[in-house]
Amino acid sequence: MALLGTHSYKTPIRAFSLIESIVALVLVLLVFFISIHFFVSVKESGFSMQRMSAASTLEEYIQASFLHKDFSVKKEVVNNWTVSRESSPDAKEAALLQVRFTVYKRDSLGAPFLTRTFLVGSQTASESFPDAQP
Repeated sequence: MALLGTHSYKTPIRAFSLIESIVALVLVLLVFFISIHFFVSVKESGFSMQRMSAASTLEEYIQASFLHKDFSVKKEVVNNWTVSRESSPDAKEAALLQVRFTVYKRDSLGAPFLTRTFLVGSQTASESFPDAQP
């Protein structure tokens, strides 16, 4: 046994109490790190599920746009996700239309979450009106 203090304190300390304290500290830290790991993995899986839901909604919106051949500028809510469609002429080829589909984050103001861009053949005036003359 060792004595604690030099003059006024004559309390003996058992040698194994220091070892017990270190083992208890290691166990508490181990439980803490396991808890943090569990929390982070649950949080990441929730983010993955949210991303998959957004991707699925965006894909449905794109398929519906191609099915109806509607590439006008539009912003709407689909499956509780805000999605938008923007179209502009392609810079390199006049016969093509660049269409950008975007789904926005739910909890932020207008921040894009996922974006997909397609090139689509656009109709010219002669295709729209066959009797029209150039």
